[in-house]
Amino acid sequence: MMIERTALPGVGIQHAAGTAGGQRFGVVAHLNGRRDLVVYDPDDQDRAACTLQLEPAEAHCVADLLDAVVTVDHVRDLERRLDGVTAARIRVPVGSPYDGRPLSEVGARTATPIVAVVRGRDVTAAPDPGFVLRNDGYIMTNRHVVLDDRDQPLASYVIVLAGQERELPAQLVNFDPNIDLALLKAEGIPNLTPVKWAKSSKLTEGDMLVAAGFPADTNERTSGAATFTFGALSANRAFQGAQFLQHDAEINPGNSGGPLVNCHGEVVGVNTQVAYVPGQTTRAPGINFSIASSDAQRLAEQWMPIR
Repeated sequence: MMIERTALPGVGIQHAAGTAGGQRFGVVAHLNGRRDLVVYDPDDQDRAACTLQLEPAEAHCVADLLDAVVTVDHVRDLERRLDGVTAARIRVPVGSPYDGRPLSEVGARTATPIVAVVRGRDVTAAPDPGFVLRNDGYIMTNRHVVLDDRDQPLASYVIVLAGQERELPAQLVNFDPNIDLALLKAEGIPNLTPVKWAKSSKLTEGDMLVAAGFPADTNERTSGAATFTFGALSANRAFQGAQFLQHDAEINPGNSGGPLVNCHGEVVGVNTQVAYVPGQTTRAPGINFSIASSDAQRLAEQWMPIR
């Protein structure tokens, strides 16, 4: 039997295996010493069909019953060894479109309406994401994504749709000189799925938020699939002529211009910047900012033609 060992940042370590009959199961060793016995859904191996929580002493008893050698993983320092990487268990509220649905149906990995914006064919700076506003190709992102170092529009724009290799042309529709927002119009991309807006004014401190985007590699190019970081609203702020949501969902290189969504998958903000320790180049942990949907939606509706 082959056992897969996976580090779960902020959680612990998972050991997973499969039986000869095709049933997948695993043990999650938490940082606090607790063990979870997990049996996975045969139709969706990322979904736990049944979970049994065991305290450390109970886990040892079960291991003795199975006549197995108990290996105690020292995972309490996992967060320290994976500095800057955290994980969170997210409560899905009643009424959420994700309630009771496996990941394979939700499409959280590949079917999200997020695109990567290439900043000109000869530019190597990180292309950051945007998100689809209308199915006819209007995409919102950050102003700093679509302008050069002199705050001038680039010679050309290319849209790369998530999960596809095609590069399709796009035009810069508009950008705000004060608020870090811009609008692109993609050409030749059929059947785009637009996002749904939600009122950022309805959020309260502690509400769950998810920041979406594409990771930047060491060459400052985005790569791989979309990533999602989880956090909660800390405060509502007003500066630089806009309303901002302060939260602790990490905005990493490559996340600029990506959507910030609530627990229903609705856009409440646009990821834009992080905070730094005063007088240093070190990021201030847990302080990230997204432009509130109250400003982002208003500008988007002004810039898009009525149809």
